[in-house]
Amino acid sequence: MSQLTTNGSLTAFWDMASPLHALLMEKSAAAAEKNLLALERAGFLCEPQVISTRMEFQNHLERFPFDIVLSDYWLQDWTAMEAFSAMQQAGRDVPFILVTETLGEEAAVECIKQGITDLVLKKHMSRLPYVVARWRKGPCAMPATL
Repeated sequence: MSQLTTNGSLTAFWDMASPLHALLMEKSAAAAEKNLLALERAGFLCEPQVISTRMEFQNHLERFPFDIVLSDYWLQDWTAMEAFSAMQQAGRDVPFILVTETLGEEAAVECIKQGITDLVLKKHMSRLPYVVARWRKGPCAMPATL
């Protein structure tokens, strides 16, 4: 799919001029950069906050006004499920999307059962902009054909 086609499809359900305040939780800055690159190539105007530790998350949970969380499953000193639980306990209700290398079927189903919004495998990063746009506006905003 060409970038023009991608952007044209995304603009049907996302105001690309509106900044996306994203909290990215990754083990490394390079991994977070890949997420941002996928979103920026699709036309998102990102205002990211990149963190990797539990302490950073706790510090940013109430201070940073994020619209969405993109997180690897395995983080430096904890897991995305622990972060998701902490976010819920803090009363933050924003989409929480796992962006991970691998996750077994049973683990993926369990994550969704626990309330994780969606999951994107890093080998399918081209899906990330669609998933973000879909959940940023709500689960019904994206046409089912995409």
